[in-house]
Amino acid sequence: MVRSMFKILLLLIISATNLHAEETLVPLDRQAKLLLKVLSYDKTLQQRVGKQLSIGVLFDPDNAVSTAVARDGYTAFHQLRKFTVQGMKVTATMLAYRGGKELAAYMKEHGINTLYVTPGLDDALSTVLRVSRAMESNTITGVEKYVTAGVAVGVVLRGKQPKILINLVAAAEHGNKFSSEIFRVSEVIQ
Repeated sequence: MVRSMFKILLLLIISATNLHAEETLVPLDRQAKLLLKVLSYDKTLQQRVGKQLSIGVLFDPDNAVSTAVARDGYTAFHQLRKFTVQGMKVTATMLAYRGGKELAAYMKEHGINTLYVTPGLDDALSTVLRVSRAMESNTITGVEKYVTAGVAVGVVLRGKQPKILINLVAAAEHGNKFSSEIFRVSEVIQ
């Protein structure tokens, strides 16, 4: 009985690890640096976000993979707090998704102007995007299908190298106006 429980636990751990690796292929510390670099090319960033870039690392608290990626993502962004983007301080907080109204209220109350969307939010993505568009907040991710679905910026793996993805329609809907320089090193999704 104990041996069976141990095997089941081990299988669950391995499954969660594999899911985590599949969903987030670019290491989160590298993703965070690249995503902040991309945002530095947004010509409207300062006027939209104010004095600091406040990143909410959005996750599904009922999804182990989403929660693990959020923890790692928060750590990666938090470690960059000494850096600035267009002269603005960078802050990060973990933000559990509990619904659209709650998300909007939390973002407004805490000044969150950028959402890092973790894997595991497939069912909530349309609501997350609706809220973020209404608030003209930046949306960033490491999940390619989320960029295709409407997140503005992503960093994914192409071969063995990270690749920046920019969804032009989504970026415009979220209020981003990127300098043409960033398009030389990114893949544009229209």
